[in-house]
Amino acid sequence: MPSRWTLFALGWLLFGSFRVWLGSPYFQPLAQSPEAATLQARTPRWWLLALGGAVIPVATFYPVFNLGDQRLPASRWLPQAMTNQIALWALLNGGIVLILGVLSRRRTVSVRHAVLPCVLIALASVGIAYVAVLMAALFVTGYIVAGQATQYG
Repeated sequence: MPSRWTLFALGWLLFGSFRVWLGSPYFQPLAQSPEAATLQARTPRWWLLALGGAVIPVATFYPVFNLGDQRLPASRWLPQAMTNQIALWALLNGGIVLILGVLSRRRTVSVRHAVLPCVLIALASVGIAYVAVLMAALFVTGYIVAGQATQYG
């Protein structure tokens, strides 16, 4: 039960810190409204892309998991076979969607002006979460003692 509340508190910490960062002058362009959508109306092309985006991950799930089981078994460098399969599936679907996006390109929304602030605010969010979890491990649970991990009980 306490872990649910801890995760809830971590979410609120990230939400609050993100809002504070978006209010700063450097990250303020990220808080602006987005440009107009690239596809204005729900044309048959839009429906085809939406259907493809929903069907392709489902259709590739089992074949890619079987491929991952055969080609990426658990090893010293990749110790969890299930995680290897999920990573392979995600990368393959990301590549397929990227290729479909390039092939079906018309008018695009530009985000080049905001790449560095996006990366920095993402890294700052991960850093806040990491420090919060580390502090919880140090001060609340007593899990880390003198720089070494210990087991409960």
